[in-house]
Amino acid sequence: MSNPPFQTVRTTVWAKEVDIRRPIQDLYLGLFNHPLDSVICRSIDNNSIAIVLEKSTTLPEQTLLSGGYCKTASAFRQQLEAILKKNLKLLLTDLSERPVTDIFSEYQPETGNTSLIAVFGAAASQLKHL
Repeated sequence: MSNPPFQTVRTTVWAKEVDIRRPIQDLYLGLFNHPLDSVICRSIDNNSIAIVLEKSTTLPEQTLLSGGYCKTASAFRQQLEAILKKNLKLLLTDLSERPVTDIFSEYQPETGNTSLIAVFGAAASQLKHL
């Protein structure tokens, strides 16, 4: 059984139900000119979500790795992830209407997948109730 092409995250992270898979795919394609096979998103709790980007290895990385330039490919990936995290933070903040306080990421070269955890802070409207 395959995953549906889009997923709505239902959690109090979001002020409303939001389809976040397509915007993440579009962001990755726009930043790196690389289409992802799929994006999997799961709520962890009310303040965080897990995201998996399947087949996120870009063509420049593939070229470097196939040429045996593993250190250069690793350095390239670190820069790519810094750019991704910065832009993903802005996207998720916009979609959730809550600030993203941090994003943790891990790239698995064996599978080509990138795993991310986004941690959300309280929205301005929630701060009044604390």
